Formats: sequence, structure tokens, C-alpha cells
Amino acid sequence: MRRQKNEKNKTLMIVDDDKDLVKVLTRFATGMRWRVIAAKDGTEAMRILGTGKPNLIILDRNMPKINGDELLGYIKGDPHLQGVPVLIITGDAGGLDKSLTRGVGILEKPLKIEVLEALLTAMGQ
Repeated sequence: MRRQKNEKNKTLMIVDDDKDLVKVLTRFATGMRWRVIAAKDGTEAMRILGTGKPNLIILDRNMPKINGDELLGYIKGDPHLQGVPVLIITGDAGGLDKSLTRGVGILEKPLKIEVLEALLTAMGQ
């Protein structure tokens, strides 16, 4: 597989409590020249988002403390984060609140690496 490069070295935030998945996504994204910031839950993500604005956020829906739906509401309500693309990772896309997820990408588990690669390539342009 030939990975396209992110020539602008953009920042990707990954929010997921699954350490193994974060490790795989980080390795994949850094191979495409993304700078990766990881948070283990919504609480940590909110703290990090208060200090900077990533170019893309990938977040898991089911996390402890503040879950993906609550974090998405926070992101959409923060004027500083307006326009930041968000991708939600979920195994239950049917249970998503359509009004909350309007304009948000959905990545269904199990993740397909080709889909992730295409998204990171498009966002890295």
C-alpha cells in the first residue's frame, strides 16, 4: 500500500480509551506525516482542545467519563473549534443522534484501513 503524504504536517487528535487502537491509528497517521495528539477520554480531550485546535478529530463514541456524544456536543458548541472536521468511530451507527452528528463523518467498526487512508489523504491536502 502506497500512502499519500500529508505535505502540510497537519494535526490529528485521536480520542479513544482503547490503547491498542490509538497505537495503531497513531502509527498509521504519523506514517502519513500527521502530527498526532491522543486523549484517553473526553475529559482529557476537552483539556487539550482548550490549548489548541487540531485539523481533524477522530473520536470513539463509547468512552468513560465524557463519552463521544458529549464531547461532540462540546466541540460543536465551542466557537474556537468551529469548522474542525470530526470522525466518530462506532460499532453502532444506527444508534447515533442524527441532529448531533449532522456534518460529522462516521467510521464503523471494524475500521477499514483503506477508508481511513482515503480520509487522511483528503484531509491532509
